[in-house]
Amino acid sequence: MAPGPRPAQSIPPSAGASIVGRLRGVAKPGSTVVVSSGPPGATLASNRSFGNASRTASISSVPATFPERLFSGNVRRLWLSEAASNAGDLIFGAGVVIWLMQLRYSFTDVAMLLLAFAIPAALVTLFAGSLGSIRDPRRALWLTGALRVLLAVVFIAMHFDTIIPVVILLAFGLALASNLRRALRHAAVAHTIPVRARGLLASGDQVTASIMSVAGPALATLLYILDGERIFTIAIGAAVCYLMALTSESNAEPLPDRILFQRPENKANAIHSAWESDEDSREDAAVIAAEEQATVWELAAPPNTRMAMADIDAGLQIVGAASRPQFTFIAMGILALVGGIVGLLEPFYVWIQLHQVPYILGLLYTAAGVGAALGSMIVVGARGFGRLFLIIGLLASGVSLIFFTRTTDVPHALMMIAFMSAANVFAIRGGQVTLLRHFVPIAQRAVAQSLAVTRAWLAVLGILGAFLLGTKHNLPIPTLGLTTLLVMSGISIIATGIFLTMVVLLPNRVTPLVDTGELDPLPEYDEAENSDDYPAYDESARYPAYDESARYPAYDESARYPAYDESARYPAYDESARYPAYDESARYPARGERRSTSSRHEPEPDDSEDSPRRRRR
Repeated sequence: MAPGPRPAQSIPPSAGASIVGRLRGVAKPGSTVVVSSGPPGATLASNRSFGNASRTASISSVPATFPERLFSGNVRRLWLSEAASNAGDLIFGAGVVIWLMQLRYSFTDVAMLLLAFAIPAALVTLFAGSLGSIRDPRRALWLTGALRVLLAVVFIAMHFDTIIPVVILLAFGLALASNLRRALRHAAVAHTIPVRARGLLASGDQVTASIMSVAGPALATLLYILDGERIFTIAIGAAVCYLMALTSESNAEPLPDRILFQRPENKANAIHSAWESDEDSREDAAVIAAEEQATVWELAAPPNTRMAMADIDAGLQIVGAASRPQFTFIAMGILALVGGIVGLLEPFYVWIQLHQVPYILGLLYTAAGVGAALGSMIVVGARGFGRLFLIIGLLASGVSLIFFTRTTDVPHALMMIAFMSAANVFAIRGGQVTLLRHFVPIAQRAVAQSLAVTRAWLAVLGILGAFLLGTKHNLPIPTLGLTTLLVMSGISIIATGIFLTMVVLLPNRVTPLVDTGELDPLPEYDEAENSDDYPAYDESARYPAYDESARYPAYDESARYPAYDESARYPAYDESARYPAYDESARYPARGERRSTSSRHEPEPDDSEDSPRRRRR
């Protein structure tokens, strides 16, 4: 899939819009293209006529699904940057050890150089998990990449004026920047690579790591020899690789969630993740099932360093809950401890025991890469037989280390180194399967973090222990010879493998939280008898009743707004002053009164014989 539009990139026109202008190589000036709308992933086309010929200009829209291809978009960028970064680290690491060994032949200087490489890795593992929560790590990746390029370029000056403390500091800075970049890359994968393509990217990283484990030391040896056994070309080669990684991974753009969480077709689970289920659900089985179906990279990274340290502590507690994971963890720790010892003693074994020049050490590093690549091809896809692979790897590694001390020629030494490296891969992969296969992803993440921290610090302890036991100091520590230290390391690995075999044959002892079978029954609690020891809890003694009136008194509105007396401004309206009471009796007297008045003023008719009325009649 092509990446999304960059800030300076123009936005495609809407449906029905017209584009008037020159289309380079296709259209003439003044041509018009009418863009039609379509579903995501469809092709937008328009017919164009140029004279008597007719052509079709098509524009593909951004697809709605992410293609599962290694050479597409962000997957290509992160894959190539990882390959270039691994190449630069291997070229610089192997080349500087060979150069310093050729220059000084000092046990102390080589030990300090290896500690400068190992200590930053141990420090970064303590908080590496929290760096995965960065939403857009492009700026941080650019800074760490630029720092690596700068330090590699500055290291070129050590060819002209070699100052051992400055060499150690430059190596420390490069190792610190490389480990920070490796942790930040997890954040880049989490926010730029969809879920459906992360398995493909992991497989690609595995292949390139196997190839670079062989090609890196071989290229470092070749560059060192071609330049007359000088560090000049080593530093230039590392700087070029770091620059390629910088330009590639800093352009990986974060994707929207609708693309980021796409799953493969016809492979969607009923419950995609524990975080997508209802938080108020009371069915724990649904949550556990969701966690079992999810992969480790779908889990949210710890948001800060404190939570990352809590992950490490939780992983140690999980491992210590059963005997088999516990002793598997110890066996892998011993393997890392011996690895630090062998890493320091190997250059001097080439010089003292094999009587070879230091650049032959590059051949041993290449042989170790070949063995690791072959071992990875066999066991990388293993999902079972973890304890068997672990035991076989431990026994074979210890035996090959003892035989390595008996070799006196380069071909046999290369064979033993390759065999021992393949056995180490068997042991490491078997230990990972044994530790992680029985846990849900969130527990796998915690166990993996605790294992990484333990192995990194034990490697530092192995280098420091070999330095103290292999040189003369004013300490009450007996100095051991080179061969003695290697033989003791091989015997310790074999003893660990034998002891682990005995543990596997025995039942897996699980440490319960509370062993209820050995506890006496609890006596019945008499509340009346123990009332003095446990009085009734009175919450009012600690939390008295909250009286709001002390802080907020009753609000009296009359103090601010007195009663409004309207009579002061508007007196009572007396209508009688203007309009007196209407007395209807003056015009219309009462009925009885009207009769009396008329009888009083009008004489009644005279009906006597002498009256005028009778006379007219």
